[in-house]
Amino acid sequence: MSHHKSYIIGISGGTAAGKSFVIEALKDYFNGKILVISQDQYFKGENVRRLDRWERANLDQPGAFNNELLVRHLNDLISGKTVLAPVYDYHAHKQLKTKVPLEPKPIIVLEGILIFNDPKIREKLDWKVYLEAAPDIRLARRLLRDIEERGVTIENLRSSIEWYVQIVRPMHDKYIHPMKKYADIRLDTDKGSLKAANVVKELIKEVLKRFEK
Repeated sequence: MSHHKSYIIGISGGTAAGKSFVIEALKDYFNGKILVISQDQYFKGENVRRLDRWERANLDQPGAFNNELLVRHLNDLISGKTVLAPVYDYHAHKQLKTKVPLEPKPIIVLEGILIFNDPKIREKLDWKVYLEAAPDIRLARRLLRDIEERGVTIENLRSSIEWYVQIVRPMHDKYIHPMKKYADIRLDTDKGSLKAANVVKELIKEVLKRFEK
């Protein structure tokens, strides 16, 4: 294995399926040994009118991201180059002028709800992980998260629920759920995401051993 080639893991799944939990657990555990990239950073951000996370903007669809740039950056990282990745501001709803440098690491973890939809991204992924949880569990988690972390009040709860039912769920069924057929492994997070995080962690430990040889 040449020292330049990175091993790229893609983690996908619907809203509140546990991606953030798994990513944070991996970052904590590997402490700088892995590079984490979020597809969100490559969000184009047009037509966003609501002051909320991008997925609220009915842009849960593949065209919402600058995947060409993402693929170019993955290629550069694989060949050992540092890239300047975009930063998306959810409050201002636009790409910021600032860029964040990403340095190549042996393990790159790419996460996002639509990373399996683009064949050009898919073929870069050495291992594809799909996190799945039942829709009612994801809705419950999402609402709790919105209330606890995103300032949604009881008054706004109705619109949060309507948004999920009318937009997020149909988009999930149309664009995200069918993509699980591409996954190398599907991990059920109905009872929480700890187990999923541990499965991914063990794989990364194995791959790192190969790089250290």
